[in-house]
Amino acid sequence: EVYLWHGCSADVVAPITVDGFDERFSGSSCLSSNGIRFTPQACEAVRHARAADCTIVNNRCGSKYCRCPGPKYLFYTRVCLGVPFYPQGPARDLRRPPGRVAPDGAELSHSVVVNPGVRIDGASHGRQEHRECVVWNHVGMPAYPEYIA
Repeated sequence: EVYLWHGCSADVVAPITVDGFDERFSGSSCLSSNGIRFTPQACEAVRHARAADCTIVNNRCGSKYCRCPGPKYLFYTRVCLGVPFYPQGPARDLRRPPGRVAPDGAELSHSVVVNPGVRIDGASHGRQEHRECVVWNHVGMPAYPEYIA
């Protein structure tokens, strides 16, 4: 279990606080996969804390950090990573952690952790700048939203 940041807009705060994180509502703009995205660096999470009508994709304000009026939120979250998969290149289309099977038949990957420096198409300078951790609640790796900032 680790503490990580998750940035979001005001329109998803209530659903997260009531029902928890749900990867079915995650944006598909993540560079590493389509699960629920977290990072240990608040400066990276702030990029995803955007006003309701300004997303990473449409970027209404034209800024790396949203300058649109309206609230933006960060969750400080307890996240279970289990046994992570560490991709060495692009992993954008993952819908769950890739299966790695142990000799006893147990699946070993529970999450994806992309470390800085990994080659990622679409990232600035072609490399991952911040550590990114992605989980999927449907594979039993829960994320608990502990604090809202």
